[in-house]
Amino acid sequence: MALANDCDGLIALLKEVNPSDVPALTEEIQKVQTRWEELRVLLYLSGEFDQGNCYLTVSGGAGGTEAQDWAAMLLRMYLRY
Repeated sequence: MALANDCDGLIALLKEVNPSDVPALTEEIQKVQTRWEELRVLLYLSGEFDQGNCYLTVSGGAGGTEAQDWAAMLLRMYLRY
């Protein structure tokens, strides 16, 4: 929360910023962005079952060639993810 409060303060300062302060402000913003990226991953992967494996089956069923093509695209997407 301190980082968020610091950002709010930085935003307020930007209205009255001195051009010589821009590099320092830019550095602080980059620190906040880096920390947010670290926290974002933890937020998304912090559930009870996030450490477990997943089995996924993709099938076109009886939908014909278009369904098979769609299933192949989905499978490719999941494999690349």
